[in-house]
Amino acid sequence: MSRIPVYGLILAGGSSRRMNRDKAALRYQGKTQLDRAFELAGRHVTHVFVSVRAESDVGPNAAQRP
Repeated sequence: MSRIPVYGLILAGGSSRRMNRDKAALRYQGKTQLDRAFELAGRHVTHVFVSVRAESDVGPNAAQRP
């Protein structure tokens, strides 16, 4: 029986007005919050996509992973 691929989407495009900086770029235990979310999601889905604002501090290529 073939399995249907499941994709994940990380929404990292918030403006972070209360923190005055991009939450996706915050570092925890040596990794950004976005990297950690990407890593966790990747354990459970076939592909992970990330939605970020054009002016995001994490940059357009920061969300791309092999």
